[in-house]
Amino acid sequence: MQSSLKEKTLSGLLWQFLQRIIGQLFSFAVTVVLARLLLPEDYGVVALAGMFNVLVGIFISGSMDAALIQKKDADELDYNTVFFSSFFMSFIIYAVVYFASPYVAAIYHNDLICPIMRVLALTMPIGSLTMVQNAIISRQMAFKKLFYVGLIAQIPSAILGIYMAYHGYGPWALVAQSMLGTVITAISLFVIVPWRPHLMYSWQRFWCLFDYAWKRTAAGFIGTLCGQLKGYLIGFRYSAADLAYYNRGEGLPDMLLSNVNGSVSNVLFPALSQVQDDLDAVKRGMRRSMMVSSYVLTPLMFGLAVIAPQVVVILYSVRWEPAAPFMQVACLTAVMTVLNTANLQALLAIGRSEEVLKLEFYKKPVMLLILAATVMISPLAISFGMLLYSIYVLFMNAWPNRKYLNYSVWEQIRDVRSGFILSALMSCLVWGVGQVTSNVYLSLCLQILSGGVFYIGVSHLLKVEAYLFVRSNIVDFFARFRQA
Repeated sequence: MQSSLKEKTLSGLLWQFLQRIIGQLFSFAVTVVLARLLLPEDYGVVALAGMFNVLVGIFISGSMDAALIQKKDADELDYNTVFFSSFFMSFIIYAVVYFASPYVAAIYHNDLICPIMRVLALTMPIGSLTMVQNAIISRQMAFKKLFYVGLIAQIPSAILGIYMAYHGYGPWALVAQSMLGTVITAISLFVIVPWRPHLMYSWQRFWCLFDYAWKRTAAGFIGTLCGQLKGYLIGFRYSAADLAYYNRGEGLPDMLLSNVNGSVSNVLFPALSQVQDDLDAVKRGMRRSMMVSSYVLTPLMFGLAVIAPQVVVILYSVRWEPAAPFMQVACLTAVMTVLNTANLQALLAIGRSEEVLKLEFYKKPVMLLILAATVMISPLAISFGMLLYSIYVLFMNAWPNRKYLNYSVWEQIRDVRSGFILSALMSCLVWGVGQVTSNVYLSLCLQILSGGVFYIGVSHLLKVEAYLFVRSNIVDFFARFRQA
């Protein structure tokens, strides 16, 4: 069973990487086009409208989908209970958004926020229809299906967004793109996953699942609320354009982070849930995921931090130049996020959602203090404050795993230090190469090429454990892919 689970985990991880990398590259290309067609203010308005929807949207699932994945013996009654609970809750949440949207618009003195919030909120009931399908895919670790669903949804939604932006629809181009992507994703999941709801419901099953889910939901709500708070404060104290620069600066680091971190999270949680009774196996899986994800992500982030000013101007145009410093700080913050996520996924997989909730009460007061100290200075000061906070969070998230898995933060740092050291040396090389020529395009190409060759070459010479693991499994995956 362990061998089968390992193969499923590695296959699922690589399919998740493929889905996210191809999808994000495509999405990034579309974003570059849209950034040249739309104004920073257009992005800022949609960001303000979307933040509130994301916050209240947490309550639709109530993490019931995660409870389905974590529960070892989930059956048809559990599936239907989650489906109807989530679908009913989505309409309650939509009503909250509908009636709250005028007040949110009034706070930010922008009437356009109200209709945008109401339209974007329609993605909530649509998305709730496929919550069980997503849980089934995760339980079966059949992430190849999500790869195809992502491709099917992205292309037509991107075409619609670009078309509307070109014809002057402003922020509505972004709204339409999001809506169409959600609809196509829902339809595709219904076609690919054969599960269908039946008129079955159990309050006993609901409360059993809810006992695990509500703690994760509460932790998620607190985390999202505080995470969104910096956006609310920037939009309120400064301007929609400042918020757009902040978000655009975080956009590329977030894309890279979601490719690595999101793939690891989506696969790690169901994989560790299947061996939750064997804490040594959970520790081994968590350790491996941290080593690999950190080894892959750290050089990308260190390198991007060095070349951020050129990247922003080349991709988005000169008018987005103020986003470069935000991108540099976000790169460093993202490196810490990978380690933080792995610690939380391990706790959730062994059923310790109460520990995750408890951690929020230790972490978020510190975050609020940092926000209060930096919001009066500048948006960039907020970015630096979040970097410091991410370091503090690492020590807090790792603390329970010292008790449950005998895996301390210092042991975690030792496991990922090779990637950090090589990435730091690589970034120095990349900076030096950038001084050779004043041609921005030639300089960028030389920096990327020299950085990649140095990092992989030194990893090969030193036989870095994470490098050998990644290389061998990529070779095995494509060997099986050709045979399929």
